[in-house]
Amino acid sequence: MRPWYKYSEKTDDYPQRMVITPFSKIWGYGAPVTIALVIINAAIWLVMEITNGFGWLPLETWWYPLWAMTPAMVMRGHVYQLITSVFLHDGLNIIHLVVNMYILWMFGPRVERSFSSRRFLVFYLVCGIAGSLISFVMRSLGGDINTPSLGASAAVFGILVSYGFLFAHEKLLLFFAIPATVWKVVVGFIVIETFLILFGLQEGVDHWAHLGGAIAAAIWMLIQGRKDDHGWTSGRKAGLPGRRPSEGFRIIVTRPVRDIDHPEGIDDEPAPGWFNIDSDE
Repeated sequence: MRPWYKYSEKTDDYPQRMVITPFSKIWGYGAPVTIALVIINAAIWLVMEITNGFGWLPLETWWYPLWAMTPAMVMRGHVYQLITSVFLHDGLNIIHLVVNMYILWMFGPRVERSFSSRRFLVFYLVCGIAGSLISFVMRSLGGDINTPSLGASAAVFGILVSYGFLFAHEKLLLFFAIPATVWKVVVGFIVIETFLILFGLQEGVDHWAHLGGAIAAAIWMLIQGRKDDHGWTSGRKAGLPGRRPSEGFRIIVTRPVRDIDHPEGIDDEPAPGWFNIDSDE
């Protein structure tokens, strides 16, 4: 079994090699942006609860009108709501927060390690804002301009879609019990969202935002899989999730590897003498 400090370019952890620690193999470690996003979202929800409970900043008169995405308010110039709404959750329903943060914590770390932390943060914000924009446009066209929309669901849907591209043929337990292929689960969720929109079901949920985040993620992945101006390329062109490349969709660093970047040693040479985690001393 390869020691924790021996990583290959073919692994999704490779972009984080320079900051690998003995804990990086634990789920969630090596993904600081994912963990930070979970903490930030939870902290904001807690502040909302406390201020609402004491009557200092009521949800209905302060939090929702000012910070949630309300089409009527965006039309009046409150464009910042397109992003602030991504960090708010229903102050009266903790399940909204728990479900979004659980999915983020489950799927975010591997996507972040594949993208790099900085690119993952940009991706998360792009998906969240795209969901807000799609929701704003479609709800405005439908005349629903006074209902606030909030939550990280659009960004989370974007992460699910990117996970479907990166690890399309891996297996997961759907609802903790049903074995399913990743890409089939992702496509299934998008089909369900489209069905709910077409038939006007499950009122009170912003399905347009979910679909907007998913579309933004798909566009991002398709573009990234062919060309990237930041020095990254893919091992294979990104195709549809159902199409299995011979080596799978992977991302590698194109710049030469320097010894100074990897004091722990690289795959083709032994670790330095002073770096011996198997020593009994």
